[in-house]
Amino acid sequence: MQPIAFDDLGSDLLAVMDAAGVARASYVGVSMGVPTGLAAHKMAEDRFAALVLCDGQARTAPGGAAGWIDRIAMAEASGMEAFAAATVDRWLTSGTGAERRQELAKMIAATPLDGFRA
Repeated sequence: MQPIAFDDLGSDLLAVMDAAGVARASYVGVSMGVPTGLAAHKMAEDRFAALVLCDGQARTAPGGAAGWIDRIAMAEASGMEAFAAATVDRWLTSGTGAERRQELAKMIAATPLDGFRA
């Protein structure tokens, strides 16, 4: 499988908006959602009323790829459910309600391993 570029993800975002019938939106991007939103905005600026970008970068920082290699190795070794649990613990505080934590873990665990690798 070829690596996915942020321009690919930006195109996917616009396709999801089209499929949902969303002509224009305020976009909130977190982490990899930041360069994804920037790529989509570059392609179709008129589709966005606002961009809210949090905890992300326009490109991978030096050494940042190593963190992804480690995350992928963990998911390969332990499965997406274990990866999801670790991610929830990294992203949310202990004060976050159990239902919210479970919703996020379920969403992350549903990611196909091949898609996560890409």
